[in-house]
Amino acid sequence: MKLALATPYADVRAADLVLRLDRAPGPTLGTRRVRVGGLEVELGLLGHSHQVHVRGDGVALCEVLACDPGRPGDLPAVREHDRITHTYRFTAEVLPLGAADGLDLADAVAVDPDGLVGLFPGHVEAFTALRARAVGREAVSWETWHAYPQTDELVHTTTTVTVRR
Repeated sequence: MKLALATPYADVRAADLVLRLDRAPGPTLGTRRVRVGGLEVELGLLGHSHQVHVRGDGVALCEVLACDPGRPGDLPAVREHDRITHTYRFTAEVLPLGAADGLDLADAVAVDPDGLVGLFPGHVEAFTALRARAVGREAVSWETWHAYPQTDELVHTTTTVTVRR
């Protein structure tokens, strides 16, 4: 699914992003709900960032990767935690946008039945894309891509949540 967003493109960059796991889900500019095994996954666009809300099988978490006014950027390369109900693993890398052929990537994610892409007005290469998938019977994974053409950056993240039985 591809959405043309009305939100103006803002001058943000990878170094401004903060990963938060302690927020309740908030309003989004667009969502895609995906059912993976016993989990409901809601992919959400937050402008130049994302929110993923996972519930079911005793799991309840909300991942937000966004600029957080008043907080310095802190994009971790890896973050992991173990809970009674699940394990969580997040990885992030910053790539040159020009080398990634971002528009082809956005088109590929948009046609995926479990994909969501937000396109920003004012800059043809500015987008946020999310895609979920099952990993076996006990896990869900999602990838995100945040394109920042003004700094030639593509932030690629991968998260996996594995349910403990």
